[in-house]
Amino acid sequence: MYSAGNETFINGTTSQIASQFSADEIAAVSTPPASQSLAEMSQSIQTSMIGSAATSVVSAIGSITTQCMISAAQSRQYASQRRVAESKYNTESSKIAIQAATLDAVASVTERRNTASVELRAAEGDLRVVQRQIAEQEITREATRIDPRTPAFYGTTV
Repeated sequence: MYSAGNETFINGTTSQIASQFSADEIAAVSTPPASQSLAEMSQSIQTSMIGSAATSVVSAIGSITTQCMISAAQSRQYASQRRVAESKYNTESSKIAIQAATLDAVASVTERRNTASVELRAAEGDLRVVQRQIAEQEITREATRIDPRTPAFYGTTV
């Protein structure tokens, strides 16, 4: 920042402050002393311009640094959110895998139970046939014991 007469220069922008002073006061302040040479005025202007440019560069570097820091923080936040999402996904995948395994086990047990049920009914039918054959044989034996003349098919159904 530097002042020249009625203008104050800050980072390349100008602010008017002339309304507070009279024209004679402004002319007295803005007129360089007679002893100041053109080279000295040129040097002063160049120094002011370099200072202004340096201030702008420092400001830009600060802005870029701030943006980089914000980007890095956002990147860390996104990575954290991704890890949380992956964890939830893995948890859900595990739950689904457990449910699928449970359903497979239930289906397998149900299939074996149904097969066993069918086999049991078939065995019960076979057992009834065998029990009826045994009962018929006992009836025939008993009838033969009581009356040896009874034919062998006595008590059997036709």
